[in-house]
Amino acid sequence: MIEPIDRFGMREPDKDRIGECIQTYAGGKFYILDPRPEEIRVNDIAASLSKLCRFGGHCLRFYSVAEHSVLVSQILEEWGEGPDVQFDGLMHDATEAYVGDVPKPFKGMLIGYKDIERRIARVIEDKFMRPRGSFENPVVKEADNAALRVEANLVMAHVEGWNFPHDVRSTSHAPEILDADHAWVLFMERYLSIDLIRYTLTHTQAAIDKVATERALTPENLSKGGSK
Repeated sequence: MIEPIDRFGMREPDKDRIGECIQTYAGGKFYILDPRPEEIRVNDIAASLSKLCRFGGHCLRFYSVAEHSVLVSQILEEWGEGPDVQFDGLMHDATEAYVGDVPKPFKGMLIGYKDIERRIARVIEDKFMRPRGSFENPVVKEADNAALRVEANLVMAHVEGWNFPHDVRSTSHAPEILDADHAWVLFMERYLSIDLIRYTLTHTQAAIDKVATERALTPENLSKGGSK
């Protein structure tokens, strides 16, 4: 059955969903008020963030949220954090693929915005099997602030009067200031490299646990356990 099309060319919202939907890069539907893990796609996130400009577009050159996300992830790696936390850094702004990059002073004035953003973040965490709240990890926020200092000095007209946090470690990383297409590729490459390590570590640990369990269940070990 062909779904009805509204006057903007979008498929009409499903009757059992809450609120209106947007169409994503891949052509799917995403409900801002009713997000679901199965509707989260990394390609949608990469495509959107690579075209979103940081600092509300008020920078001297185009600088994408996608490249910023990669920088945060790289900083976390530099600081010795493992692949899971690096992944959290890469995805810490993934909600902006669906609700946009709202300047911080204005974001606090939008009633309900933070609740909506947090709900979407939890769904993205579920999608990628991360504990809820992972994207708000204090070390991720610290890396975000370290990136902010570097970025502002590179792409803003001046930084006099900026209230940068003082308790932030330094970094040797700096962004390349890529165009949208190259930022998209950079984001996907970073995602795939981290996700491969996460997958390998997870399955290696699962194999270790399986062997350990099987050894613990041998007749010899069971008899030892039963004789205690």
